[in-house]
Amino acid sequence: LGTDRFLSSSETVPYSGLNDFYGTLDRKPLTKTAIGEQLADQIKLLPPNFGAAYDLPTVNGYTSFVMKKYNERFQVNSELNPIFKQILEFNPLIGQRGSDLALSKIDFAKIDIHDPIFNQLAVKYWVADRDLGLSESSLVFCDGDVGIYRNDQVIPRAVVLGDQQKIIEMPTLVQPNPNQLSLEVRSPGKLVIHDTFYTGWQATVNDQPAEIEAYENIFRSVEVTEANSRVEFNFRPRSFYLGAWISFISLVLVLIYEKVHHS
Repeated sequence: LGTDRFLSSSETVPYSGLNDFYGTLDRKPLTKTAIGEQLADQIKLLPPNFGAAYDLPTVNGYTSFVMKKYNERFQVNSELNPIFKQILEFNPLIGQRGSDLALSKIDFAKIDIHDPIFNQLAVKYWVADRDLGLSESSLVFCDGDVGIYRNDQVIPRAVVLGDQQKIIEMPTLVQPNPNQLSLEVRSPGKLVIHDTFYTGWQATVNDQPAEIEAYENIFRSVEVTEANSRVEFNFRPRSFYLGAWISFISLVLVLIYEKVHHS
């Protein structure tokens, strides 16, 4: 995958994984055979959070809190997408989602999988057990009824935009860890990183602090004014350091209190 991402069709239907499946056991009697078949179907499609164990990046997070604007980008239609409707026919209980669940999972129920947002999010591969009808994709692997499709229209995570928002460069992105990434940018323009815009990220251009702006409300961007520039992003949230200082001061006060109290 490199710096690209994947998405499983098991995750395009929110909460259709094992958690919801087990949640229906007390309402609907199932045989051991049915349970085994359902588990097998979920496992072969790379169930939610599966990628975390193998460092496979996906676009819907790993069951953590998600940004409101990011999730809203996927609520563009009033109608449910065809895949979600198919799953509802199999298990109507999946449609009974509480509002609190939307905080911990990207909801793909109301967005078409042909939406260009998936190209922007660098979704290079789809894992599915059915034909998703993606005309701009190629089947690159098949095992039984599960196939891996390569998105031939994928846009890299990092692009440089010139006049009229046209892509003029696709710089190589180096990310040694989740909290740091760097790029060598040859052309002046707007550098767009197709990662979530969030306070706490800091950027430098040629070792000089640079302002990070929101691009299309959810991505990060930085203006690069000189050719052959080095751009670096580091995640250093103030809340973390503030919490660390508060913890340190609290520990010092406790030690002082214990020392005075015992003396």
